[in-house]
Amino acid sequence: MAKTMPAVVVEEENTNLVPADMLAEFIADAGAGISKSAEDKIVPFMALLQDMNPEVKKRDPNYVQGAEAGMWLNKATQQLYAGDPAMAERTGYPLLEFQHCELDKCVVEWVSRNDGGGFVARHSLQGSVEDTMKRLGKQMPDPSDPKKKVWKTPEGNDLIETRYHYGNVINGGRPQPAVIAFSSTGHTTSRQWMSLMDSYQLDDGKGNLFTPPAWAKRYVIGSKAKENKKGSFFVGTVADGGVIANAALRMAGKKLYEAVKTGMVSAATEDTASNAVSDEI
Repeated sequence: MAKTMPAVVVEEENTNLVPADMLAEFIADAGAGISKSAEDKIVPFMALLQDMNPEVKKRDPNYVQGAEAGMWLNKATQQLYAGDPAMAERTGYPLLEFQHCELDKCVVEWVSRNDGGGFVARHSLQGSVEDTMKRLGKQMPDPSDPKKKVWKTPEGNDLIETRYHYGNVINGGRPQPAVIAFSSTGHTTSRQWMSLMDSYQLDDGKGNLFTPPAWAKRYVIGSKAKENKKGSFFVGTVADGGVIANAALRMAGKKLYEAVKTGMVSAATEDTASNAVSDEI
């Protein structure tokens, strides 16, 4: 069984090399036949699996072999990642190594679970989160918990503040774009992650401190068990994995950042609210 992958690894050499004459041919036709349209460049979600997810239920047609609650799942490739070192040791799945590139905050509209659930739309912020919520709907008591306030559209759909962390999965040294989404109390993990990034500073050699770009470092994304009055579930965790030494990986991170900022790529359409890490179980 494979051993746990450490937080900091030496990137593997690129084995997908081509001869010089072939390389020259590819350079001459670089990018040909590849769409530059945003709708053709979809970034898949990394989902933190919970006990209720079909991917962990062996009799469900959507079951993923080896999946269990607390693991991370790439919704496009179905690749699994362990939630902590002990799980990695036991299952043989690696820990998730992630290069953060950009944060995008938005409001996601969902059909209420009581009405069958389902993704409706993703709304970009216009002003603050509250400004956007007011434009789309109004706040009212939660039908399932009158002490709690929720935002609803006139049609009765739920409006959920969501934070999308765009980046690259860099296990094995080859970048794979992905999105990690946080909603509800998952925002706490998201904010802690941003604070961790902002706290890393370097001296420019002239006595001035500066914060390197987000894609300069790797982070080990995991999970931990938690409980509240609704039951038990897993929440995301983030740990510093060190500076990315591979220049090609850093450049890949910068390119993804620029693509997200200019709207050249976007997150895949969400098929389930469980894509976003939260305490809503």
